[in-house]
Amino acid sequence: PAAGRRVVVRRELAGIPRAGRDLNAETERLVALPDGLSINAVLRPDLPSAADCVAALHTHLAELESAPVVK
Repeated sequence: PAAGRRVVVRRELAGIPRAGRDLNAETERLVALPDGLSINAVLRPDLPSAADCVAALHTHLAELESAPVVK
């Protein structure tokens, strides 16, 4: 369920302190992205390919990783 994913995502994100990051907002973004990609893939299989979905997720994760670390 979505609540379980939020707990896991929040725990993982909380372990990586980043400057200016709103933990609640980032948790929702990271939970919503795969949900939205999968819904689009089901409803419009002609639009996003599996590779497009993976690329979108990798891009988002790379942006999270590249944020400045709080020391």
